[in-house]
Amino acid sequence: MSKLQLTALTKKYDSGVLAVDGVNLSVQEGAFCVLLGQEKSGKTSILRMIAGLESITDGDILLDNESIIKKQSKDRNIAMFFQANTLQQNLTIFENIAYGLKLRKENEEKIQKKVEKIATIVGVKHLLCRRPKSLTAIERLKVVLARAIVREPKLFLFDEPFAHLTATQKEEILNILVALQLRFHFTAVYATDCVRDAFLLATHIAVLQDGKLLQQEEAITLFENPASFYIADYLYNFNLDLHACTITKNEENKYIAKYDNMQIVLSEQIFTNKMDTIAKLAATNQQAYIAKSKNGAIFLFDENKIAI
Repeated sequence: MSKLQLTALTKKYDSGVLAVDGVNLSVQEGAFCVLLGQEKSGKTSILRMIAGLESITDGDILLDNESIIKKQSKDRNIAMFFQANTLQQNLTIFENIAYGLKLRKENEEKIQKKVEKIATIVGVKHLLCRRPKSLTAIERLKVVLARAIVREPKLFLFDEPFAHLTATQKEEILNILVALQLRFHFTAVYATDCVRDAFLLATHIAVLQDGKLLQQEEAITLFENPASFYIADYLYNFNLDLHACTITKNEENKYIAKYDNMQIVLSEQIFTNKMDTIAKLAATNQQAYIAKSKNGAIFLFDENKIAI
């Protein structure tokens, strides 16, 4: 397990595109952090810089409190998964899993034990004598995961590696990945634009937009307390109803949000620790926004659409 720290990480391409804009991100040992963002949010560029496949423009990357930006990719001991992760077709499954260990010239007896152990855990021990072309898509992905885990990298990076799978296949491999992470407690960073995948996998989620880190929280905290309307709307699949509103007190001395001939009581149970801010909005008659989801979730934002 390793700790990852990104400090003011920036990437500006020769074309002038600012892909990553001063990102500060901390991933603790054994955490599973998901980078959640739409296309061109910067998540792939971040992973590639961590892996050493892309140079950085500014900032630093620390792994276990040591800067790695001057290390070559092969010397960072990081496993990275793309959609195109492939197995060597001329090798058996055993030889594929053992490949990294043999490059390190580990003892043959130890290699045998390690490969058989991880193959048993991942569920591919019965396939060790076969070759990749005879395996199903899920079986091949299990082998790719086993090949990475067995060499004990400091960090796992995933760049939407399962996007090509069917919904059923993707669900299966994500559940396998969750189980493996819980068992081995490896530190991982996973990039996706899918909210459902993010909450299935993550202990922590970092939301990105246009190269900027908007919010990083534990998954449940993010869901309950999004920092802005954009984040809340994203988490609800861009399906929130947003209304400009004013906040006043009713005859029962309760704060209410009024909009479009409608009103909603702003309950202390829902807006815990936010009633002082609500009181100030009511006292100054500032414009606010209220957003509602189809399942009844309610969020309140200031005039800049920042959560109160």
